[in-house]
Amino acid sequence: MRTNIIQKCYRHFLVITRHKWEVFKLCWKAGLYWQGITHDLSKYSFAEFIEYAHYFQGTSSPVDAAKREKGFCFAWQHHKGRNPHHYEFWVDNLDGGGVPLIMPYKYAVEMLCDWIGAGKVYNAEKWTIKEPFEYFKNKIKGRAKIHPLIINFLEIVLQEYAEVGNSIFADNKLKVIYNKEINQPMRGKTEVIISQPMRGKTEQQIREERAQLVSELTEKGYEVVDTIFPDFINQGNIPLKYLAKSLEYIANVDYVWFMDGWQDARGCRIEHQVCVDYGVKILRD
Repeated sequence: MRTNIIQKCYRHFLVITRHKWEVFKLCWKAGLYWQGITHDLSKYSFAEFIEYAHYFQGTSSPVDAAKREKGFCFAWQHHKGRNPHHYEFWVDNLDGGGVPLIMPYKYAVEMLCDWIGAGKVYNAEKWTIKEPFEYFKNKIKGRAKIHPLIINFLEIVLQEYAEVGNSIFADNKLKVIYNKEINQPMRGKTEVIISQPMRGKTEQQIREERAQLVSELTEKGYEVVDTIFPDFINQGNIPLKYLAKSLEYIANVDYVWFMDGWQDARGCRIEHQVCVDYGVKILRD
């Protein structure tokens, strides 16, 4: 029994080190030197190494083996919270179903390197340059909680990787693709509403606060729907009427942008919960 545990620890050490080397080479090619050096260092910590070694498989992730046996993996919880190259790190508002955030460039690319490195190690001689794109199509797209703009970036890169291999990581090509995808509106979706704290502010103050944001969104190709309603009759519950009108508009647009301070505004909080519950895309909160 003890010999078996020692063997598992040794073999697990070899696998994660081989994986780290594959990721290091790709990160280095992409110019992400620090990402290559620090990638997955937490796997060598006691909190992760022991459980991963216990569930060592050699041909697949020990995380999956742990989840099959007991429904969860503590080492994975520790790992994903300390390694921003995992898309799970960038999911917020879990109580509301989860809102995926836009991953910064260096972590999105490190995630690509991670997927490719894992495929090479686990699939060994069966691995081909087409495998990462197949993994993406079958396991990630339409299933994983990743921001749609990051999905676009991943799909473009992996599709090209399936044709040209590692050369896609050279000459700043990934940076060009990332900037192009992140700095454009969602494909086929253009209308956006701005949710903004308004209590106690004049119409002029409200418009001045959002002016720069409206300009930036318009420049990127979004159509910003005006939700400042100055024509309400001063009768009845005006804030409630305003909220009802705003929700009507939200039901007919593609995206909502939540300005700073929305968490402290009752109407904005309701609008945010509606977006989460009814599947309206949130560009930023």
